[in-house]
Amino acid sequence: MQINAKLRLTFGSTYFKLGRLEQAERDLRRAVELRRQVLGPANTNTLEAQEALAWLLVGGLKNFEEGEKWSRETWQTRQQV
Repeated sequence: MQINAKLRLTFGSTYFKLGRLEQAERDLRRAVELRRQVLGPANTNTLEAQEALAWLLVGGLKNFEEGEKWSRETWQTRQQV
């Protein structure tokens, strides 16, 4: 499961850099989902995936509301860890 999550994160980040935003969103959301299920929401690897998703949402998809939500949750959780 962790290998799958790492691959999804890598693919999603690569797709984002290539401008293939739909594929990036699909893979980054899956990476977040898998890591939250397996590692929990406060794990640093989960937070890494959430941060990547937030960057895509804000910088690529211009979905500022959801991107801010993920960014804020990630930042607040990092402050507690």
